[in-house]
Amino acid sequence: MYRFGHARVLSGLVMATVKHQMRIETFDALLDKHGSDLNAWPSAEQEPARELLKMCSAAKNRLEEEQALKALLTSHQPRFAPEGLAAKILKKAREIS
Repeated sequence: MYRFGHARVLSGLVMATVKHQMRIETFDALLDKHGSDLNAWPSAEQEPARELLKMCSAAKNRLEEEQALKALLTSHQPRFAPEGLAAKILKKAREIS
């Protein structure tokens, strides 16, 4: 038995090995679950995702959108309500009730 490209030759028969091909729906689900850093994805899914990105502009666009959103969300400091606002709201709610 020897390897020939992505096929194995055994007793004169060529047996193709099946590469795991990722569907865009799977890519989207993994992107939503694990984020835009492919290195943080399960190791079995990283290479299929990279292959999909090479062939599918929709996957590439989705990854770029996710990266842009992450950058936007991490670039801004959270805003906090002014001190005493919660107490004012509760006081007003009690007055109305």
